[in-house]
Amino acid sequence: MNDLSNDDRNPLVTEIEIKNGFCSKVRSYSNIYKTLLQAFILVCVHTLTGISLILTNAKRPALPLLPDTIQNIIPYMPFEKYVNVLMVILIGSETIIIAFDPRRCFIYRRTLAVYSILSFLRILTTTSTFLPDPSPNCPAIHDTTVEISVSNIMKSLFGGLTCGDMIFSGHTMGFLFPGLVQHHFFNKKLGIIYLILGYIGSFSLIITRFHYTVDVLLSIILTTTIWFTYQMLCEHPCLAKSLPTCLYRYFNFMEWSEMDEDLN
Repeated sequence: MNDLSNDDRNPLVTEIEIKNGFCSKVRSYSNIYKTLLQAFILVCVHTLTGISLILTNAKRPALPLLPDTIQNIIPYMPFEKYVNVLMVILIGSETIIIAFDPRRCFIYRRTLAVYSILSFLRILTTTSTFLPDPSPNCPAIHDTTVEISVSNIMKSLFGGLTCGDMIFSGHTMGFLFPGLVQHHFFNKKLGIIYLILGYIGSFSLIITRFHYTVDVLLSIILTTTIWFTYQMLCEHPCLAKSLPTCLYRYFNFMEWSEMDEDLN
């Protein structure tokens, strides 16, 4: 008795179903476009990052290395390759986990947003003060020519070892993000395992002379603080009223990015 032909159905019910279906499709496309917008913002920030890496490599001073407590105690260990492999495994596996989750666009969007903010802060810190690089693979005497081109930007971003980008460790960000995402959105126990591996990887950056200890510590503090602050503001919008005007305007963009999301 519940099976009705199209002619017997209430026109209002049919109209509502069509409207709901249309809204669902619009919402789906909207989520994709919002995610692509965040990805585009990240590409822009990464382009600036590439330019900053070119500058820091050219401007790093030919001075004695800074005194570092941990590096003074633990000798240099040439395990750079394994450090990079561990980071790729953590990021790659977490990316796959997100890809199979129904909330993937939402999670990618939040993650890209926080990563973009941190990357922009990293650009400011690395280009504000130039320090000698502790890595033995970065000779003190080097070419100081600044040549900004697409090929040099791509090489700086994806060409392997970079020299001079001190103060804020980008590798540490890469190590911590998989654990933070896993802990917040998925399995907290697995997230703790990811975070432990991330902290091990971050410590390895010091003994392989990728970074000074202060670079790693600063990155850990900023990454975790901004990550949890961003999540808190997204999930408790009333807190945004106490933000300064410039940050509150950015919060409006955050609200739009979160709009019409089904997190169940």
